[in-house]
Amino acid sequence: MTALGNAARKPSGQRRGETREARRVDAPDAKRRGNLEPGAAQEMRPRHVPAVTILFRQGDPAREFLVIAPGRLEVTLVGGDVGAPPLAVLEAPGWVGELALMLDEPRSVTLTAAADSEVSVLPGDAFDQFVGSHQVVAKNLLATLTRRIFEKVPPSAWLW
Repeated sequence: MTALGNAARKPSGQRRGETREARRVDAPDAKRRGNLEPGAAQEMRPRHVPAVTILFRQGDPAREFLVIAPGRLEVTLVGGDVGAPPLAVLEAPGWVGELALMLDEPRSVTLTAAADSEVSVLPGDAFDQFVGSHQVVAKNLLATLTRRIFEKVPPSAWLW
């Protein structure tokens, strides 16, 4: 049975709302790595993430970039209204974690698996090398970050 299939069963003793740490999967799976060059793809490691697992918390040091394969991840803020919807729900194909790495700042949000998920993890130093040597990737990351800002902040709030 696949790691995802095994994860569909809820572990005994886990209560609703409890979180778990993500479990590393040792066998690399190239199809989860997206369209990265071989050097970056070799650095990536797949990780199975059961539902309700916190991948990182707001304030944690930024150590890795995540490519979302099958799965659904929720972005929340510490101290936010418990009943409020998440700031964002990220699904495959997509990525997360670039902002804190690019700014060399702690994580600005908490990321939790909303469903059993698979991610590919690229260590921060490999991410820096990859982005630094690929102008197109840097441009696409900048465009994505800009789009996210425009979705959340009205143009009237921008200082021109």
